[in-house]
Amino acid sequence: MSKRSAVVVGIDPGMLMGWAMFSDGRLREFGPWAHNDEPYDLRFRQTFERVTRLLSRCMGKGVPVLMGIEGASHYSPGKKSAESLAGMRASALAAAGRLGIGYVVVAPSTIKKSVTGNGHAKKTQVIAAIRQRYRLDEIDDNEADAIGIGIAVHK
Repeated sequence: MSKRSAVVVGIDPGMLMGWAMFSDGRLREFGPWAHNDEPYDLRFRQTFERVTRLLSRCMGKGVPVLMGIEGASHYSPGKKSAESLAGMRASALAAAGRLGIGYVVVAPSTIKKSVTGNGHAKKTQVIAAIRQRYRLDEIDDNEADAIGIGIAVHK
């Protein structure tokens, strides 16, 4: 499968999530998903349902779909944050698996290198590079990560 002809979906998992959709190698849509104060089990189900809807919509375009998702970083959040992040990641991967969609796990350093040329770039540098590349006025760090994942998957 050529990544250029596939629809690529980038997912930045977490309590505040970002998603991005690329087709024909171009950024088409992106946005944030917030999980308010729902209990964890509802957040995981909500993530599963949102990712399932997004991937299903992409499947309707008649071309292969590939999901990229950010892998674990060396950052060590608290236990509750680590459990939440793992649950969000698992929920997104389960949605892809249910639909038979392949996925690629992308390391944070690979995202940074794909976007800025430097695998140790700061978050502000990644956001600035994506804003400049796509001429975006506003973008949050979760959306930037999701777009960066899509860029990395295409490389």
